[in-house]
Amino acid sequence: MLIAPGIEACVADISKRGWSSFALSDDLQRKVSTAYEAAATFFDLDEKSKEACLLPYGCGYTPFGREHSGNPALPDRVEIFAASARTQDLALDLPCAAGCDLHERMMEVFRWFEMTAEDIMRGVARMVASDVPEQELTGGLHRWSQLQFNRTILTEPGQFINTAHEDGHLLTFAHANGRGLEIVTGLSVLEPDRTSSAFTVMPGAILSLLTGGEIRPLYHQVRAHSRSEHRLSLLFFADLDPQLCKPWKITPANRDVDIASRILGNAGRFGMDGFPPD
Repeated sequence: MLIAPGIEACVADISKRGWSSFALSDDLQRKVSTAYEAAATFFDLDEKSKEACLLPYGCGYTPFGREHSGNPALPDRVEIFAASARTQDLALDLPCAAGCDLHERMMEVFRWFEMTAEDIMRGVARMVASDVPEQELTGGLHRWSQLQFNRTILTEPGQFINTAHEDGHLLTFAHANGRGLEIVTGLSVLEPDRTSSAFTVMPGAILSLLTGGEIRPLYHQVRAHSRSEHRLSLLFFADLDPQLCKPWKITPANRDVDIASRILGNAGRFGMDGFPPD
């Protein structure tokens, strides 16, 4: 099966330098911009209205203080709104119109992220092993992936919004309306180019395990640049149905690892609720 040139380049980048970027079409960029507008409206609501927009599985609204980058004593300096295929119908009953609208706007772009992440996953699988049953992977991200907006709590410039970590997922797509994302590789830290139309694509621990360690998880962090800025970021966390998590390549890095249990327990590592098994 052939893959689009953009996907092929993305797979090559992930293999060679450990991360990549992907440009949005003009139509999708407009939809993403509309989602940002809905997020800004929602996060400007009073706390009582926002806290009424709770959904299962760590979706809907999560106030500052719960999610962390691996250390519960250092919560990420963000408040969160998350959307998923599992909560699409449930969000229709949220008591806050702004919350309903935000979830709907996010789900309008969710499908693009899902399809793109699936194409990248297939490309990586094909790169590491010739006998991966790609058709079995079709649709495997749908119920296990999540789209999330973070809004930064006001933070002094130079301080961390979240500290160095890898997300533990298959892939993360990241975009923000302001500076802050830093990629950590060895002793070096670099800030990827940021544009309104490009998402940074970062592999996580699940992709690393599926590839027998051939792809390494990317560590990253976010640093504040403006004391007065409520930075908004949009993150797509792609994960694969645990029942489909059979290694594409077996090495000492994954030979005795239960990858399915890593997916089921990953959210708890960061203080959040994850998806239960189907």
